[in-house]
Amino acid sequence: MKLASFTEGGPILAAWDYVPRDRRPVTVLPDGCRDLIVRCDPATGARSLIFSGLDAFPQTLALPVGQRYAGLRLRAGVTLPSWLIEDLRRELARRSGGIEPDVVGEAIASYADLNDDLLGAVTAGRTVLGAARLLGVSERTLHRRMIARTGRPPSFWLDLARARRALACLSTDMTLVEIAMEAGFADQAHFTRSFGARFGEPPGAFRTKPTLMRLAQLPGFSG
Repeated sequence: MKLASFTEGGPILAAWDYVPRDRRPVTVLPDGCRDLIVRCDPATGARSLIFSGLDAFPQTLALPVGQRYAGLRLRAGVTLPSWLIEDLRRELARRSGGIEPDVVGEAIASYADLNDDLLGAVTAGRTVLGAARLLGVSERTLHRRMIARTGRPPSFWLDLARARRALACLSTDMTLVEIAMEAGFADQAHFTRSFGARFGEPPGAFRTKPTLMRLAQLPGFSG
């Protein structure tokens, strides 16, 4: 997968391009990000626009060999209005040569909701109550706002932030006990259960698999 980075702080985290060369399945780790993807069938030239979901667990995808995927990965928590996705789909169908990346990038930059206030409070607060206090609202109000603006409750982002902090630590020489403490888990057993549920492998096994460790380095929610 080829990656190209964008300006820090903008809604687009990276642009990528991928063409499967064999039938090996592709693993996608939950990272708090969504992707706007143009899929192109080389045999027919047919193109379609996909706006990926917000994964809570690993996804294993079997992609057709030779089919091209060109995507824009949005920063964690960024949302797009549904009408914009539909407009881009219509534009893609109308233009035989596809949509220029700059046009898509400008549209996203103009209409994306970054939701930095909500995710920043979750990251800093470390608990639902802590995040709500930082924003000066009740826990119920925070829950309602996060569902409305990101499609996920505060608990999703808190759990993902903790898991992503632990994921980043796996590339260091820290022990699993030290990682559990650093990331905010109750103990190593809690860390092992939660990490395994989130990423499909317990942390000790995950750490020994180069393919998974490379995936862990891709840009996503920093937690």
